[in-house]
Amino acid sequence: MSYRGRSWKKRVVLASGTAILVLSAVLADAPSALAGPPVHRLLPGAMRSVQEGEGKKVFESLCVTCHGSKGRGDGPAARDMPKKPASLADSTFQATRTDQQLVAVIKAGKPPMLSFEDQLSPAQIKAVVAYIRLLGRRTQ
Repeated sequence: MSYRGRSWKKRVVLASGTAILVLSAVLADAPSALAGPPVHRLLPGAMRSVQEGEGKKVFESLCVTCHGSKGRGDGPAARDMPKKPASLADSTFQATRTDQQLVAVIKAGKPPMLSFEDQLSPAQIKAVVAYIRLLGRRTQ
């Protein structure tokens, strides 16, 4: 039996696919408040490793001077700063910052840290956040 040239199975598949697309679009824009405090949105397995690898490259080129190679706020430039850079690997720092907060600081800066919004793409910023989370897991 068909309806307007389509069998009922095709209509079910088409309707299901449309519902999935609409739901995924809605969830992509949903506020992270549903997740509770602070939930770190990490990608699964190999995808996360690739993202962390990209984040490490950016971190090593832009962040190590102040935050140090292990993210402890002990980079070579930190000695001369009036305010010591944050220890990104610290468990308290990690537990009290959401990914969105880290993105905001990377984009806007926080004196004496400069803004990197004009230098980094959104994907690169997310990769740096993933790498910062990795630094936190390494110190546990």
